[in-house]
Amino acid sequence: MIRKLSSDDPHIRWEVSLLSGAEREEMWKNIKRETIKKNPRRFFSPRRLRTWAVSFSAVAAAVIGLVVWFDGGERRGEEKYMSILLQDGEDYDPRTGDVVLRSGDQSVNVPTDSAEVVYDDRGHPAVNSRELAPKKENGEELDLLMVPYGKMAVLTLSDGTKIWVNSGSRLLYRSVFGDDKREVWITGEAYFDVAKDEKRPFIIRTDRLDLVVRGTTLNVSAYENESLQTVALVSGRVDVTGHEGKTTYKMEPDQLFSYDRELGETGIRNVDVNEYTSWIRGYLLLQDESLDRLLARIDRHYNVRIRYDAAQMRNLRVNGKLDLQQGIDRLLEYITIAIPITCETDADGVTVARRR
Repeated sequence: MIRKLSSDDPHIRWEVSLLSGAEREEMWKNIKRETIKKNPRRFFSPRRLRTWAVSFSAVAAAVIGLVVWFDGGERRGEEKYMSILLQDGEDYDPRTGDVVLRSGDQSVNVPTDSAEVVYDDRGHPAVNSRELAPKKENGEELDLLMVPYGKMAVLTLSDGTKIWVNSGSRLLYRSVFGDDKREVWITGEAYFDVAKDEKRPFIIRTDRLDLVVRGTTLNVSAYENESLQTVALVSGRVDVTGHEGKTTYKMEPDQLFSYDRELGETGIRNVDVNEYTSWIRGYLLLQDESLDRLLARIDRHYNVRIRYDAAQMRNLRVNGKLDLQQGIDRLLEYITIAIPITCETDADGVTVARRR
């Protein structure tokens, strides 16, 4: 999509560029050639052809008229911090690691199954009631909380916002927020109980979505290795904007916003939000949940590798309630009773297959 931009914007430089008809035709041939080379079946699908028709119209309009560069600006800064969040986790193995808090020049490992991190109003953190030494003041430096598979953490920020952080998640944030806004960056899943502050909106950023919330409770699921990202609103109000489009979706309580990267689909629908928040109370409430998605959640919660054919599992649906306090063997046993699958355990994990 093309956003209408003002030439008065200080973060934008623009330049008029004209291409001849022959140059535009050659550009289109190159685009088509490379796309067919990568995935010929997807290119020639009716849906893909409609998409390319719209896309090429937009490209033609751009090359004939205005070519735009983003020179710095807020979007660039957001991407910088998201890159930090993703890169800082590259040396962190969620399968074998502890809960880790990196604050200033300190790095604290918490070997227990759960961790509680609390910041006072000065931005000084305590981990499981043990206070850390105050870090040196640096407005650009952010703190990082990493939670591996099989573990959870509860984080209280300096403004009073409380966050339940699920297995396999990472959060980046400032120990003390500025005067105009409060921002956190997340990959993974977390439940937020956001402290009210009319002067400073609370902004949650994933690698694909920006959420602006004010005194709100909500659940955000945004794992980097999953196509689907969701926002379940319990109370308050949230505005959701995608990075690839400029439409803002205004959510109301008991609604779910979802964005599927692979399908390119976005939508809002009414739901029972307990399905998306029950994990913080130690169980999963399932309503027409696809089995492949459920197995991924179980894998992360128990830190047990579960091997399965995602395409086969995707068509199987699960309803009911699963107690996460019980062992994984008992939990999988219950699932095999309700669904035609088999589970075989070995030293490397569990193999799940459709029952023949």
